[in-house]
Amino acid sequence: MGTSGGAVVVLQTAARHPEAVRGVIADSFTPVFTEEILKKNVLEDRAVRSEAQVNFWRFAQGEDWEAVIDADTAMLERLLTAAGTGWEILSEGLPARCSSPPAWKTKC
Repeated sequence: MGTSGGAVVVLQTAARHPEAVRGVIADSFTPVFTEEILKKNVLEDRAVRSEAQVNFWRFAQGEDWEAVIDADTAMLERLLTAAGTGWEILSEGLPARCSSPPAWKTKC
């Protein structure tokens, strides 16, 4: 089970090691992540830190929201660097028994 970056991790794990996964719950993620997405949706948008964003982050992450957001941003930068050009969920590796919600269909 995972949300956002955690959803990407759980889907990659299911695709690469289907024998170790009985089921997947993935929420609020993008199946494709590129340097352009990192720059626009993460670095630029998070740099603004509007009142609405801060209120949401504080609600979702608690009073240490800033440390959480900074750590998450750094993690995404490291993952993108390690992946080279980004990542795409390896849906072709997911087991045939999997199913997905209408919001995102795999090639299962």
